[in-house]
Amino acid sequence: MAKVLILLILMVLPIFNYGQVSNSCYPKFAENISDQITSKLTRSERKEIKSYNLKTEKNWLLNVNINLNNIRIFNYEDFLPIIEYSKTKGDYNLKEWQLERIFEEYIFSKVRVSDAEKCLSKIIDKRLEIINKEQIEISNRIKLDTIDGIYIPTDLNDAINQINSVLSDESKLEIKKMSEENFSAESHFGIGLTLIRNGWSLWGNQDFHNFLMTKV
Repeated sequence: MAKVLILLILMVLPIFNYGQVSNSCYPKFAENISDQITSKLTRSERKEIKSYNLKTEKNWLLNVNINLNNIRIFNYEDFLPIIEYSKTKGDYNLKEWQLERIFEEYIFSKVRVSDAEKCLSKIIDKRLEIINKEQIEISNRIKLDTIDGIYIPTDLNDAINQINSVLSDESKLEIKKMSEENFSAESHFGIGLTLIRNGWSLWGNQDFHNFLMTKV
């Protein structure tokens, strides 16, 4: 009987109980942080937040990470309750930017929607669902030699041959005139970002990405 009573007590404890009385939708630690940030927002920034379209990663990068980067005040300790909660849902190792995204969604929802819709645990569950879907997609992409119609090289020599085939003769002549330092700077957002990282899906944990990681 005592064991049953203890089990029932544990079951009714708040999901977020990081040294403070709270609940899963509006935990005190999240309320404190969100209040600090929303209090810094100007009227024009609040209006801007309400107009945000945050459905894609590009929207987040443009509308949130850049425009409102100056009002972040997150510390790692702020993320601990979210990390603990995510562990109850599965084997998730959330990155800092994913934890920040959860906070941002909660903070922006306070400005944009009613209290009934800004439940932190629901926001976390939605983010974990997206992460799980991405993990499945990545596992399916690992062995592909072509992604979105772009051939993925298998090793460094193959990669160099691919770059050589893509660059025009004019571009090659320009590169030969550059110092290594200038080429690194100039190619970061060109060849580096467009062709190598995004074109070959190096963020997607496929074979060429794994090949490079073994050489680091």
